[in-house]
Amino acid sequence: MVVASRTEVETEAGMEFATYAAGTIHDTAQMIQVQGGTALGVKCDVTQVADIRHLVEATLARLERLDRAYPD
Repeated sequence: MVVASRTEVETEAGMEFATYAAGTIHDTAQMIQVQGGTALGVKCDVTQVADIRHLVEATLARLERLDRAYPD
């Protein structure tokens, strides 16, 4: 699994989306790994072509594919 966000920093209290913050993308990836999953945190602003390319390249390098079928 890839966890992506346009920022790698934790949302500070008082900022627009503070209610939804649960740490950084790396914190989320680590929580997934602790529970036995595979996860990668990648900074990606989808308005930036270079960020999207980096997201795809990092995903392929780590997980070898962009999609994955999970059993029900």
